[in-house]
This record gives sequence, C-alpha cells and structure tokens, in this order.
Amino acid sequence: MTWPSNSVSGARTLDLRSVTLQVVPLAGSPVNEAERGQWYDRRRVFPLSDWQPLLTVQAGAAATLTGLVFVAVSLNLTKILEVPGLPGRAAESLAQFLQVFFVSTLVLVPRQPATALAWEILLIAACSWGLQMTAQVRYARWRKGHPVFWLLNRTVASQLATLPFFVAGTLLLAGAPNAIYWLVPGFLFSFAAGVMSAWVLLIEILR
Repeated sequence: MTWPSNSVSGARTLDLRSVTLQVVPLAGSPVNEAERGQWYDRRRVFPLSDWQPLLTVQAGAAATLTGLVFVAVSLNLTKILEVPGLPGRAAESLAQFLQVFFVSTLVLVPRQPATALAWEILLIAACSWGLQMTAQVRYARWRKGHPVFWLLNRTVASQLATLPFFVAGTLLLAGAPNAIYWLVPGFLFSFAAGVMSAWVLLIEILR
C-alpha cells in the first residue's frame, strides 16, 4: 500500500491498486458448497446448524423414554428380577435411549471440532454396545426353556441400534461430509429397540 504525495495540495491519496482484500463469509451469507467446505475444513468444525431442531427433538424424546423405562422397572421390579434376562433387557433399553440422548447433546455443542465429535460418538457407541453385549451373553448362559428367537431378536436389535453410530464416528474421522446422516438410522433403530424392550418390561411381563 502506498501513499503518494499530491504535488499541488500536499494531500495524500490511497493507491487502491496495491490493496489486497480478504473476503470472509458471514453467518447466513450465501456461499457455494465448495467455499463452504473449505471454510469449515480450515477450522475443523462441522456445520450443524441445520440439524439443531432434529437433534433437540431426539434428545427430548430419548430423555422421556428413559423415564418410561424407569417407571416400568419400578412398577414390575419383583417380576423383572424373577425372570432370567429381564434385568439385562432393562439395561439394554436404558443404554439404547441414553446413547441417543448423549449423542444428540454432544453434537449440539457449538463450534466443536469434527475430530473431537467423532471420538465422542465412538466412545458412546462403544460403551453402549459393550453393556448390551454383556447383558446378552449372560442371558445366553442363563436362559432355560426360552426360544432362541428371543435372544436373536435382542441381538439384532442391539446391533442395528449401535452400528450406525460407529459408522458416523468413523466417517467423521475420515472427513466424510455426509457422515452425520448416519446418526439418523442410529436414532430410529435405538428408539425401536428400546421401545420393544420397554413394552416387554411394562406389558408383556404381566401376561
């Protein structure tokens, strides 16, 4: 940038030819997809503002259903403790709802690095998966006279509820732009599996 003197008046003028401007996109301004990707990649932050309403609803629903499981267990605690496998099934249901709650809550943390978010999702998925598999292994050892379908149904439901979160976390670490979409099947299968277990604890156990 130069400030040449004016030979007549002595005033200084700005030579705009030597000025370099850096354009920074503002929040809400129209930016094409390529620019948007570069903007967030430089800061290692994943843009999640469009997901906030969905994640908020998921967190609220998961918290409500977690309360439902606690109510079911408190109402039928004696019968649940008498039947092999039902205490573990209650734990599975809680894990499935709580993984939705924790994932949704952590994703809502503003300006969070994508790498940190990925590890958080993977940690939650690993803890939930480990708890569910432990309960099912114990049930497989203790069940007597129960159809194999009962164990198979629980195992498949648990895998479908947890594996999408592993995929989402892994793809986030790899930098995949659409990794967050894998949370949606994780939410849906977690709710389906958790509600089935809550139904058994609240209704089926009384038959």
